[in-house]
Amino acid sequence: MMRRKSILAAGLITLAAGPAFAQNGQATPDYELDVFTKVFAFEWEEIDPSGAQFLREDGPMLAVGARWRENYGSNYFYTLEGEVFGNEINYTGQTQSGTPTTTETGYLGWSAGGRLGWDFIPRTEKYQGQWSTSEIFLGYKFTGWERDIKSTPAAKGYVENWETQLAQAGARVGYALARSLELYAEGGVQSTWHTKESIDLTALGFATITLEPGDAVSFFAEAGLSWEFLTLAAFYEEIRFDRSPLDAEFQAFYQPESKAAKSGVTLMLRFAYQ
Repeated sequence: MMRRKSILAAGLITLAAGPAFAQNGQATPDYELDVFTKVFAFEWEEIDPSGAQFLREDGPMLAVGARWRENYGSNYFYTLEGEVFGNEINYTGQTQSGTPTTTETGYLGWSAGGRLGWDFIPRTEKYQGQWSTSEIFLGYKFTGWERDIKSTPAAKGYVENWETQLAQAGARVGYALARSLELYAEGGVQSTWHTKESIDLTALGFATITLEPGDAVSFFAEAGLSWEFLTLAAFYEEIRFDRSPLDAEFQAFYQPESKAAKSGVTLMLRFAYQ
């Protein structure tokens, strides 16, 4: 929420969860296509200069997407991924004059990106009863969303459009519990950069303004279990923004320190191409 002097994814196709971990080792597939859905709790918070929270949005969201992975050589890999998400969630905040208010906010968002990484365990040396994955990676994500704050009898709503880029670095480990059964965990850090926020204030008597929230570092984590062609995982992700400068046109609006947080579960179906 803008505040005034504030706001605010060539060959035989098979269903497989990955390698079938054999006693003599088994190579991972050359290509993998994951189709997934996510159900998660979403929270948006904005913090005033004194450190107090003056706005909070929370509620469930649904996402659907796909991920493509190519394994090449003995150790290298890359992934490409995209998803869409959204829902209408609860808003608890205040008007520009400081009057407490509640309403609803509609979200519709998307993300696209990829990773480039190295697995310290060669593809042909993955055995059951041993560590099966030991990866490091660098990633990039481009994401955006529309944030539609609904009007109330006491205040008029408005629409924001956000776009930001995320630079990522992380690691992933996996353990082969049995043939075609892997327990894994991953985590890393990410930083926003080159964020743009467009706010349509025509309903409030102003023009559309653009703000540039500052860069900030956050983290992400995921842990799950893959069996045959299915994966079930739990995840958490934060995206943080530092306070923006005042808008260029009116020198009257800025975006305060803000945080988006997602915590939920992913159900994934995997197709392997050998």
